[in-house]
Amino acid sequence: METKLSTGAFVGIVISLIATMSSILTLAATGWQMFAFILFAIVCFAMPVALMTMELSTTLQGRGGPQLWVKTAFGPKWGFTSSWLLWVQMFPSMVMIASTLCPLFGVMIGQDQLGDNHWFTLAFIIVFYWLITLLNLKFDMAKIGGAIGIWLGFYLPMGLMFILGLAAFLKRGLDPHSMLGAFSLHGTIPSLAPSPA
Repeated sequence: METKLSTGAFVGIVISLIATMSSILTLAATGWQMFAFILFAIVCFAMPVALMTMELSTTLQGRGGPQLWVKTAFGPKWGFTSSWLLWVQMFPSMVMIASTLCPLFGVMIGQDQLGDNHWFTLAFIIVFYWLITLLNLKFDMAKIGGAIGIWLGFYLPMGLMFILGLAAFLKRGLDPHSMLGAFSLHGTIPSLAPSPA
């Protein structure tokens, strides 16, 4: 059974794997240099990955994605290895997501202390993993997540942040005492000098 994703859903899934909402705050802390970092990430990471993915997915149109590409080039052993490494890479990130959701769940039900309970956090992570596993066995969660989750988890929050930021800028302008400070072209270029110890 072939899975079809819209272009918007595919772009959203890829963006959410690289640029999560939490990383936006870290990026903003770099000040005006964030534009240089974003440009560097686009040119040196996102564009090459997009071009390679586009080339390989049009050349090898079977199911399997990266696992199929590596298997075709280097054989079944390396195809399995690439699939295993992708899974292993996703495993810790899912634990982090589940452990972050645990305190939020505690606050939501009015039991803030549950976020500090390690046993409750462990149980929450295990239940979260099994729930995701069972949902993936029953439904095509990549398609559902791409169609709905990416809008609720990335596009809408990002749009809202942009609108609120623009409204704050139009109302108050740039505060020279804020983290960004006054704009200067020189301030957008990251310093390559070693940081003081």
